[in-house]
Amino acid sequence: MEAYQHKIAEMALAVCQIRHGGPSDKYYTLSDFADDIKVNRKTLSNWVAVYRDVLLKCDIKKPTPDQWKTASKVEKTLKTQRTVDNAKSGTPRSLKPYRKDIPKEQIKTLFNEIESNISDPYLIDRIFSSVRYNKGKLEGIDLSKCDEKKLIHIMMMLDQASDYINDYLTTKEESA
Repeated sequence: MEAYQHKIAEMALAVCQIRHGGPSDKYYTLSDFADDIKVNRKTLSNWVAVYRDVLLKCDIKKPTPDQWKTASKVEKTLKTQRTVDNAKSGTPRSLKPYRKDIPKEQIKTLFNEIESNISDPYLIDRIFSSVRYNKGKLEGIDLSKCDEKKLIHIMMMLDQASDYINDYLTTKEESA
């Protein structure tokens, strides 16, 4: 399916009137197109966002499957970034800027970073938040009521993650 996502998004942009709110009875919309081709509306909307807001801004008209995956990661990162920024600033939902308004240079930079295997810039923040949340949850549980095998498995995974971070920090210290 990945091979056709950009083609479907391109067709949708060519035939659909993309409107944000208001009556749409007189227009052929993305929802109408999605219904006609039997694709979920949100899925089609996401494909159009990836194609229009990322690939076209990166001057990629016919993406490879890897470029499509990278563009999808860029789109998700931008969406997450905007949501977090707007939540922190208290911006009402109706005033949130669209992803399509993000400058072309910023999108190209992020695309190149992700494509060159630099990890998602917000990944370590999400991992940190998740670990902090789960630590708090774990401290509030009566461990005597938990499955011992699962507890051992959790402990082993945490040990492996700790070893991985420790190895990195140790080699970084030695090379400095």
